Amino acid sequence: MLVFVCGPHSAGKTTLIGRLKDKGVVSVAGDEIGKRLFYERCLNTGALGPEFELEVVERELERDAGLASTSGIKVIETWHPGNLAYAAVRNPSMIPELLDRCTASPLFNRACGIYLRIPHETIAVRTKTFSSDRQWAKSFYGQIDLQIPLMLDRLGLADRTLAVDASRSLDVVYDE
Repeated sequence: MLVFVCGPHSAGKTTLIGRLKDKGVVSVAGDEIGKRLFYERCLNTGALGPEFELEVVERELERDAGLASTSGIKVIETWHPGNLAYAAVRNPSMIPELLDRCTASPLFNRACGIYLRIPHETIAVRTKTFSSDRQWAKSFYGQIDLQIPLMLDRLGLADRTLAVDASRSLDVVYDE
């Protein structure tokens, strides 16, 4: 089984996944590939081109292939719905091609998700990465957040995804 955790920047995805792993709820926890590349390469996240979207999806698919034969519950941050939401904002013409690639994942039919929702103002308050431009973070990641439900729907994952109000404490969100 695969559980993806998606939501905008500062929704608490990494923190929630860390707690799930620490408590032994999941056997494998995968990070957000696009975020890892952002930090490794010091990228401008709002201005990435089509080649970046393809690279992220291909790396996700490679990871999916490797995880397909592992047992237990796997949890991955952002995964395909989140990556498509980014692409929809940065490179919308890529969506049809990326949708085709994402649905080819060997984990796709075994996936369910958690969509962490927060008010967009909370992004500006919580961000540490973009503390020098909180309004930009609110605007950009607010746009990403608006795309997530659309991408869940286009992937056919909306009915397999639980939306959770992540503006509450981590303990409450975790319990839910």
